[in-house]
Amino acid sequence: MVKVTIIGRVSDGMPLAQGPRHVVHEENDVLTTYKQQAEFILKEISLKALPSSKMTILVDHHCFKYFYPLIYFYISFLYAYFVLCILPGVCFTFHNYLFKMCLYFATPYFSYMVENGICYLTLCESSYPRKLAFHYLQDLQQELERLDRNLTDRIRKPYTFIKLDTIIGNIRKQYVDTRTQANLSKLNARCQKDLNIGTEELSLITERRRRVGKLVVWLQLKFCFIQLELYHMIHWIITKCS
Repeated sequence: MVKVTIIGRVSDGMPLAQGPRHVVHEENDVLTTYKQQAEFILKEISLKALPSSKMTILVDHHCFKYFYPLIYFYISFLYAYFVLCILPGVCFTFHNYLFKMCLYFATPYFSYMVENGICYLTLCESSYPRKLAFHYLQDLQQELERLDRNLTDRIRKPYTFIKLDTIIGNIRKQYVDTRTQANLSKLNARCQKDLNIGTEELSLITERRRRVGKLVVWLQLKFCFIQLELYHMIHWIITKCS
């Protein structure tokens, strides 16, 4: 399912519109986190830290640190069930619990594409086909191209292009069910461009931005120190010459 959609301007990284958010059984702070991550990705694209074409970005889930220990216990229970033939009821219950938990903690992903200075960004569940997510973004792009380009250039406040919200909602309805004939045709169609889409983890992008930020601060401090040294040197020279 498509959870969050944001359309933004690349030149300054301003989000123009967001469609209806569809995140089931999750709290508002998680929704806020997804939105902040989308805005961060948009800003990185505007700073040319990410490719201005297409990319899939995997979102890290903090609960994955518990995943591998649970797999270990899961295998132990399977061993007890198939080899020792004991506790079959417990194994079945644990199997269902682990399966549901893996579905809940499955890593969602962002997909984005950039066309004519506009970024189309969406967050999807891990089970949602990535190829279909990009078809969804392409439909958004084609619909936006029909509007007057000056409308996007005149936006001065985030999320104030209300007309786009309606467009996003209407197009999203076409991609809710991946089993429709239209969506199956899109999934089965072969396209060479689909092979050139890169994938990266959001944690690596965040860490890279953090290191760049620390480097910028260090350079600023170094520059201030050099300026201070030059000031003292010039002051010393003037004092000696006077």
